[in-house]
Amino acid sequence: RPPALGAVAALDEGAPSRRREGLRAHRVDARGEGHAADRGDGAALPEEDGGGEDCQRLLAAAPGAEQWPLRLALRLIEESRAEASPFAEYVKSLEERHGSALLWSVNQAGELMYLPVFEQLKSELYDLRAFHQQHLEGRDFAGAPVDLKTFASFVAIAWAGGIEVEPGRRALLPLLGLVGPPEGPAAGEIVLGGRVPPPSCELGVEPGGATGGVAFLAAARDVAAGEALTRDVGLGPDELLLRHGLPTRNNAKDNVATITRVNKDDMLRWQLNAFKRTLGVKPAPATGDIVVRSYVRRGKKLKEAIDERLLFCTRVLSCEKEDEFAGGAAWLRGSDDAEVQGLGGLTPDLRRRCLTALKDAVGSTREAFQSTKEQDIEFITKLSGHRQVAAAFRLEKKRILDDVLVLLERISDREVERRAIKKQAAETGTSLPAA
Repeated sequence: RPPALGAVAALDEGAPSRRREGLRAHRVDARGEGHAADRGDGAALPEEDGGGEDCQRLLAAAPGAEQWPLRLALRLIEESRAEASPFAEYVKSLEERHGSALLWSVNQAGELMYLPVFEQLKSELYDLRAFHQQHLEGRDFAGAPVDLKTFASFVAIAWAGGIEVEPGRRALLPLLGLVGPPEGPAAGEIVLGGRVPPPSCELGVEPGGATGGVAFLAAARDVAAGEALTRDVGLGPDELLLRHGLPTRNNAKDNVATITRVNKDDMLRWQLNAFKRTLGVKPAPATGDIVVRSYVRRGKKLKEAIDERLLFCTRVLSCEKEDEFAGGAAWLRGSDDAEVQGLGGLTPDLRRRCLTALKDAVGSTREAFQSTKEQDIEFITKLSGHRQVAAAFRLEKKRILDDVLVLLERISDREVERRAIKKQAAETGTSLPAA
């Protein structure tokens, strides 16, 4: 059986550290069969196709490209119940993904208080339950019934460990399936404010010609004996929560979605045309509302922290005349979109309006959360399970928004200082120092 937290380094305590050594190799079979031909350590687990007649019928009921976790889960269930399967013992030993968000209820998903992830998770939960109810409930599969919890657990395993062994084809590889993201072993420390450790391994693939390739793990740094082996699984913070049920902290990929909603009746004609042409949005027929989705993230400069779409909305709505939209001529009339220039080219008054609008947009996103940071911190220390994870997830989103607000305040303060210096220079007849 695999260790509770996945694979660990098996080094002698007194042995020197091993950097960049291959830890183990696994063949990736590319011939498109139900499973790899090898039956040793290099064998890939069942792919998302293959299987017996009953399994084939169920696989055909989930044909979409985005439904591969359902297909792979069905293959795993079948293999776990087949006595002659070379994969049965391994599949039975797979750690249950108790933390996976696929095992939450819709009400529990609502505790994230973050609409983009909630909507995605709710859709996945409904799809999973609809498939189970239509194709598995009250029926035997591979010799026994499959209840909803069992099905959801195997789908969670597929989501977390499925690796694309060739375009459009996923499977589980035994060793790689045990080596997950660094947030896994450190989850207890991360939710309490600890840092995310760097991955201990790197995943590589060596081409193998017509028979496939070899996927291997190499140490990315010094690995201590007994240390959990981890790798970068290439997921952003939102996907990390959805696929592994794990929160993270200070991730450079993390951002917070924002929504700009304005009614066409409140816009000038040139503003409406600018939104239609550059952003590709149109008013809703029923309400006349225009909705623009964008995001903010941590950054040292305005253009790093504010998405171009939000900057564009702010600039357009802050200007009463098209001529005031300095630097925006290419956006409105040019053949190609120009790079957003932050607040460059705007008058001081318009810059002040833009900064106020940006602070309002970020502040309203911050206020949409129904709990305070202080409450979240208390929840994290007193609760466990999905409620602790949800609190840690939304707390990190709030910290990002607070950091962006601090940046906007700092930029506003610089604007005030600059106006004061200009005023003083005008009164004394001196000029500003050259850059």
